[in-house]
Amino acid sequence: MWVFFALLFPFFFAAVCVLDSLCVEKVFDRPWMGAVTSSLASITAFAVLPFALAFAVWIEPGWAIIALALLAGTLTQAAQGLYFQSLAYSEAGIVAAYLNLIPVILPFAGHALSGQAFGVWAYAGIALNVAASVAMCLLDTNFQARWRSFFLMLAGCFLYAAGVLIEKYIFDRIPVLEGFLLITAGIVISGSLPLALPRVRLVFRKNMAALRPAFGVLIGIEVVNLLAIYFRHRALSLGDPSLIEAVATIQPGYTFGLSFLLYVVAPRFGDPQTRRHLWLKLLLVGLMVVGVRLVSLPAPG
Repeated sequence: MWVFFALLFPFFFAAVCVLDSLCVEKVFDRPWMGAVTSSLASITAFAVLPFALAFAVWIEPGWAIIALALLAGTLTQAAQGLYFQSLAYSEAGIVAAYLNLIPVILPFAGHALSGQAFGVWAYAGIALNVAASVAMCLLDTNFQARWRSFFLMLAGCFLYAAGVLIEKYIFDRIPVLEGFLLITAGIVISGSLPLALPRVRLVFRKNMAALRPAFGVLIGIEVVNLLAIYFRHRALSLGDPSLIEAVATIQPGYTFGLSFLLYVVAPRFGDPQTRRHLWLKLLLVGLMVVGVRLVSLPAPG
């Protein structure tokens, strides 16, 4: 059952990535504003609370679980900030492809935490994934900032991976919906903190003329994003994080496909760079999928 959710949530994340890229280009004055508006729009997740209280099973989480959930939300929000900044430099599909580094990082984290051994195929998969990521970077048409985008996403992937491990720990102890709401609270709180700074509020006031008409779109994007997060949490509650992230490496393929479709259907909103080397990009995504599958193979003995 976890495979269904592991295939579903990357599609939603791909749609969010394409729309986020459009907002960075046409709505936000500063890329990091996407992370703040996304966190504020996440409040919509709590709209399900009155219905969930009547039907969901609730377990007293304890202060340790609450603290870990807030930390997981904060790590996710920090990674979001790096992700939005990266979207200012590279097209959505390439940024999504860099997220395929997460399944490479997770086994190393497992090794550090539990002494998990690596097989020769795992090292081959890591090498293949890194090589494909570097090749993807070289295809980036933004020559001046492509390495900046790569290193921003590399840092973001470490934060995402840490959040995934904490989330798995949480979902092994409390119901998915309860954990989802606690982690979302962490996203909202950490994402709202920058608004305490006068300079941040000033930037938002100046950008309000563009933000106000797009408010409905921003809420819609966040609803799709929350669905993706919830399905990801469902997958994590049912399966192994490394295998789930391995399946999710299909996300860049979804992203390139949706970006190209948007360019064909609505050229005004599409990114013309998407069609450049499209088949080569999809081939590199395929190599990443193979690399991650090799990493997820059990070590011999």
